[in-house]
Amino acid sequence: MEVSETENQKIATPESPAEEVITKKRAEIDRMGDLEGKGIAEEIKGAVVALNLLGYLTTNSCEGHSYGRLAPFVDMALEEEPQDEDRTAEEEKFLQETAVKNNLTKQEVEENIHRLTIDSPYFQKWVHVAFSEEYAKWLQKSAEAIRNLRQLLEEFYKNRKVKADIKLVLNDKFSKFTLHNGGENYNPDPVENKPTPKQIAQATERLPLYQKEMKEFANFLLDKFRANFK
Repeated sequence: MEVSETENQKIATPESPAEEVITKKRAEIDRMGDLEGKGIAEEIKGAVVALNLLGYLTTNSCEGHSYGRLAPFVDMALEEEPQDEDRTAEEEKFLQETAVKNNLTKQEVEENIHRLTIDSPYFQKWVHVAFSEEYAKWLQKSAEAIRNLRQLLEEFYKNRKVKADIKLVLNDKFSKFTLHNGGENYNPDPVENKPTPKQIAQATERLPLYQKEMKEFANFLLDKFRANFK
């Protein structure tokens, strides 16, 4: 079969620097395994590639299935957590004063703080008194990373209308964050909250829509990476 000169030129055209980096990252992700020692699932791999290219450390992911978490998700952080939190003596004073002020126990204050989003003012105040400078800086960087990813989601959905369970959301808790959709079908703790047969059937039926939305966002992120590549 003969190939035209134009087609030959297309075949010979080298990848742009940005595409070279994307191709290299895809190959790297192909060699990675998940927490079960298996390869990254195809329906979630694009999101894993895009998020890693933007500087997020993906720690776990799943394309969604009829057991466990019923919708696609990616768990991530900004970078490796410092090994030594080096909690300060000032934290005890802060917790005690907050407990008295709000008529709570110290344990209740700690539990409430960990429910706050990482960029909330009260959480940030606690960080500055509770941790070493190194650890506090790491948490601040994580907060900024979460804000940036949330802004990208807002931009992605600016002119995009989808049903609530299909729309991607970002949940964060103490420097770790998860991107997922599925609405009530997303089950973050399937061991404690075993899904019902009805939930499994509904999630299985809608899973292709969940996966498609995750892929669309991955493509959006890759376009952002290409546009800002230097």
